[in-house]
Amino acid sequence: MLCEGKGDVATLLQYQNYHDFDSIFDFPLCTALRSTLIYDESLRYWLARPRLSDDEPLGVLDDDNPFKGGYRNAGRLVTLLDNHDLQRRIMSHARTKHPGEGPGLDWAIRVTKLCLGALFTIRGIPQLYYGTEVGLEGWKDGDDRDLRRDFPWHVIGKDNHPKEQFHKEHEIYTWTRDLINLRKGNAALKYGTTITLWSDDLVYAFLRLSTDDAALVIINNGYLDMASPIQLTLNPEIIPQRAIDMITGGLKNWKTGEALTVHDNKALVAVQGKTIDIFCRDVS
Repeated sequence: MLCEGKGDVATLLQYQNYHDFDSIFDFPLCTALRSTLIYDESLRYWLARPRLSDDEPLGVLDDDNPFKGGYRNAGRLVTLLDNHDLQRRIMSHARTKHPGEGPGLDWAIRVTKLCLGALFTIRGIPQLYYGTEVGLEGWKDGDDRDLRRDFPWHVIGKDNHPKEQFHKEHEIYTWTRDLINLRKGNAALKYGTTITLWSDDLVYAFLRLSTDDAALVIINNGYLDMASPIQLTLNPEIIPQRAIDMITGGLKNWKTGEALTVHDNKALVAVQGKTIDIFCRDVS
């Protein structure tokens, strides 16, 4: 069974909710991340609606509520960006959208890192297909042999990391390694609930909350940096007060260590184009 489209969520719901499959591949989310972060489609259409009206089309993350007919446990879904069953590896999608060397390669690396950032912060159990961590490419052409091409061992140095002269492989590997370490040390990202704070065509912001941990994630899917900070309301009617206290009490940017700015119960964040920002309690 291979479910790729947003409309295939209903099929996966049957397998998890009625056929005792505790863990299944979340191909609809895979398609949503590829469609939005690589091919620039609407985040609110594919991922999560802003809930401004009842007739909005549901995103794939809107089916995470078991009390509204959604997944029994969305946290047990195996999330992915690519594997041997799909038409292309995620880096090949990125290179299709952003061909050529120089700026083209730089954008391809950037959107691949954005996809990986989403994979490791959105609910579920992230799975990496071998080689994705170094930007390995692959295409399906009649069969899946090219999707199973050899790992590029020549880029790996004596320290078991990609050599710095291999820019693409080194940058994606380092980013992926840091995301793995961040998730391992953050309970909210590992198994916390999700609360959508903002959803439009270009920006998706959400909280991950566990009993004693919190993380704030903002995706800017536009190509331009935010001209001014987005204001994310911390509404106590939606967010538990203990979570608001954690958020206002010291979330920091996972890369820079800069404290999250909160003013009048609003988190203020300005995110660069085609970038994900993550704010956590522990960024050591």
